Amino acid sequence: MGDLWSRGISVEQVRNSFPSITAGGNTTSNIPEATQITNNAIWGIRRQSATTNLSAIHLFTQRSTTLTGWNQIITPSLNNNQYFTRNDVVYNNTIVLTNDNVAGSGLVAAVGVQHANGASIKNNAFVMQNGASASTLNHSTLFYQGVQMTDGNDPMALVCDRNAYENGEATMARFVEINANSDVISQGSAVEFKFLSQWRSWTKRDINSVEGTISSDMAYGGVAPNQRLRVKTNPTPIGSLLNNRGERLSVITTDIDGAARSAGQPFDIGADEFDGRQYVKDLEAAAVVSPSKYRAAAARFQMPNT
Repeated sequence: MGDLWSRGISVEQVRNSFPSITAGGNTTSNIPEATQITNNAIWGIRRQSATTNLSAIHLFTQRSTTLTGWNQIITPSLNNNQYFTRNDVVYNNTIVLTNDNVAGSGLVAAVGVQHANGASIKNNAFVMQNGASASTLNHSTLFYQGVQMTDGNDPMALVCDRNAYENGEATMARFVEINANSDVISQGSAVEFKFLSQWRSWTKRDINSVEGTISSDMAYGGVAPNQRLRVKTNPTPIGSLLNNRGERLSVITTDIDGAARSAGQPFDIGADEFDGRQYVKDLEAAAVVSPSKYRAAAARFQMPNT
């Protein structure tokens, strides 16, 4: 893998340090960064080489300037090992990671969040269209580097729920666990959380999220590169996984086009608020989320033949 990136939205936070004659010195910013990434439709991001990393949305602190490759990605810059951004949110975005037909060795993820305390990812629609050979390193919908998630209520850990996933050939998530000093507890693996059910059972995240085919509910308007990605109209989708499944969020009042979000009912998932149609009669398979237990997708060890 290389050190080049292809990104849709990139937010890199760099903390300023000022030497002091007293121990410790001074740093800024001393208030929460509270970055808000909301109501975006992102698609068409492509790599030009096999070693390029790919992400539609990437929130991270400054990375090492001396290391390269994977070690650079997971290592913060000098003297920033205790710096974590605070209260960042990724809400109501529609992300289609278009198949760029690259068999790569870099990191591929729809959303990457690194060194963020209490970051929140809600009401997003994720579509992963790359093939199985997109990356030999990591090909996942979520890439998260942060502290351990145990019971779903950890104040420093990721908050993630009410999203819609069409993961395709991608795995659900890659989790690099660190402590408050950025010591790596576990680098995880590319297949540790292959399925949404595994991610739920281990982290207690995305309990109310859904998975299925959502790309068929979307349409591109206009001629490339001047296009718009929206939910289909005339007619709107029937029985869509995106319809009225989101959380009502106080920081969101309108959608990508300035239309008011639903009043008195759950938000639609994704950037586009729409008047969905419901089946008169419908049948839904409900996942049993509790009690549940994590189980690996494949055994790590194989007994020798006897």
